[in-house]
This record gives sequence, structure tokens and C-alpha cells, in this order.
Amino acid sequence: MSIVKVLAFFVSIVLYIIIASYMYGSNILIQSCILTSVLVALAIRTSIQDIIAEMKLIMWFAFLFLIIWALFILLRIDEFIFKLVPFVKSTSNISQGFLTRFIPGLSIIMNFINTMFFIKFAFSFISIEDFLKLPWDIKYMKVLLLGKMLFVKGIHAIKNIEFHVNQFPNLKKSSKDSFVKKNQKKFKRNLIILLTLIFYILQEAEIRGELIDNRINHCFKVR
Repeated sequence: MSIVKVLAFFVSIVLYIIIASYMYGSNILIQSCILTSVLVALAIRTSIQDIIAEMKLIMWFAFLFLIIWALFILLRIDEFIFKLVPFVKSTSNISQGFLTRFIPGLSIIMNFINTMFFIKFAFSFISIEDFLKLPWDIKYMKVLLLGKMLFVKGIHAIKNIEFHVNQFPNLKKSSKDSFVKKNQKKFKRNLIILLTLIFYILQEAEIRGELIDNRINHCFKVR
């Protein structure tokens, strides 16, 4: 039964990537419909609170990506990116305006968000135990265990990071701040949260990875 569930999981992921990412990766309308459908399905399987927490976690990465993409457009190197991302077709050229050239980047980040949530939805039908029951070497299971552990850690850590960053005096909102000043503070706040989260996950990966290696060596006698 575990083998069937795991195979169904991987088949659904592959079909999703082929249909949603490759065939319709450049269609903003379809990507928006996919995002809405996946979020509704995920809310039924899990809870709205979990979705909100995960959205906060993913949106920091999306925000930073859009900033970088805007810089690529200003530097006129955005067309080169499409050679690295084959499932999103360029609908603009170097002579078109900023907004027209910004839309393909929006398609890329929407593909990323949709894929993350679809994988989360697919994961809701299986458990770690289903993977552990498969006849795989425990050394390869480490990646799966560590990835899931870090994802959960990141979701729970984001609230704590936000709380402490919001205590910074220079980032507190003021009614006297101009529109530009408010956005500068918001950008700095989001950037600090993102970088803190990245360093936290990297540190946890090192610590948890060593703990998993230690347990594997002692429980499974792996040399």
C-alpha cells in the first residue's frame, strides 16, 4: 500500500509539472486559477491557519525574487533568464516597457508558489512512514527527513523572527513617515526577516543533519 501511495505521489507531481508548469507556465490567468484551486483544496485537507503561515514563509522568497527580477529588467539581462527556465516562455523583448517585461517574472514566481502548495497538498495524502516502509537505503532517507524537518522548523520560526524584528526602533512605523520612508522600512524589515530565516534554516540543517547521521550510525550500523 505504501508503494502505491508513493508512486501516486510522484506521478501526480510529474503530471502537474508537465501540465501546469510546462504547458501553461506563461498564462497568468491559468496560474491564478491553479493557485486558487490548490489553496481551497489544501484548506480542506489541512487548515487555513497553516496556509497563512506557509504563505508568509513563501512570500518573503517571492518578494525578494520580484525585486531581483526588476533589477534584471533594469540591467537588460532578463531575456537571458528564459534560457535557464524553459517552462516559461518570454512574451516580451528588450524594446518593450517595464511592466510588459515584468509579467514573465511574475509567471515564474507564481509557478514556484503553485508548485510548492501542490506538493504540500500531495504530501497531505501520505506520511513519512510511507516512505520509511519502502526498501530504500536509510542514507537516502536522510534527505527526506531533514527536508521535512527544516520546513516545519521554518514555519514555526517565522512568527518568532517577525516578533523580534518588529521590536527594532528604526523599523517601527510612524505617522510622520513619508510614503518612501514607510516602504524603505518595510523593505528592510522583510529583508532582515528573510535573511534571518535563511541563516536559521542553514544552522538547523547543520545541527539536525549531524543528529540524523549520529542516529543512523548507531541504529543502523552504517559505516
